[in-house]
Amino acid sequence: MEQPNVMRALAQCRQRQLTFGPMETSFVIGRDKILAGKRPSALSRWRKALFIFMSNNALDATEFFGIPINRVVELGAQVEI
Repeated sequence: MEQPNVMRALAQCRQRQLTFGPMETSFVIGRDKILAGKRPSALSRWRKALFIFMSNNALDATEFFGIPINRVVELGAQVEI
């Protein structure tokens, strides 16, 4: 499994004369909160519950990409399944 590290990739940009301050850079990420809807769908109730449980326990994008949490702007949405 690949483990991306954005900070390491941005540090490699310096080799190509791209300069920036890593602690002065803002990172924008998105987050979806999945909710169980009341209307009928193709998924049964237990499958919806399992999908929501697994989605809520997924690794945060800041941890996955190796981004410092004090440099992140997070935009979110609620998605009903």
